[in-house]
Amino acid sequence: MEERMDSRFDEMQKVIVALQVSMADLSGKYGKRAEDALRKVLSEVLEGEGIETARIEHIQVLDRDGKVFGKGYTTDIDIHYEGKKRWIIEYKARADKENIMHLVMVARLMREVYRMPPDRIVMVALNVSEEAKAFAEEMGVDVIRGIQANPVLLPPP
Repeated sequence: MEERMDSRFDEMQKVIVALQVSMADLSGKYGKRAEDALRKVLSEVLEGEGIETARIEHIQVLDRDGKVFGKGYTTDIDIHYEGKKRWIIEYKARADKENIMHLVMVARLMREVYRMPPDRIVMVALNVSEEAKAFAEEMGVDVIRGIQANPVLLPPP
């Protein structure tokens, strides 16, 4: 009986691992579509702030020599041009401190490697915790959020 239970347990573990692999594969395939959809929704938030989204360019940057992130690291960022001023913008459904720090490091990459120092660093997110917002302020990152983080939850009826 115990051997049979162990065998079933092992089979269940294999199924769980297979599901995790499948979910990771799906998120990789649909992550770009979800990101594009989010960017479109958050563009409306930017337009509400008076920022022309037609002047935003989506680019991929490479830390070729590993000066900031590590050799060969790539990431994408949006750049908004307003006259001679350059902003870097990151879109997130939910922004946390790690996302803010990543954006600060991208700004450093743009400044030190690409010689394109940003005049403004902006995180646009649907949801930002107060902790992340305070950290962003410390780091010189402007936060534009679509909804308030941590809404009051009503008890179930």
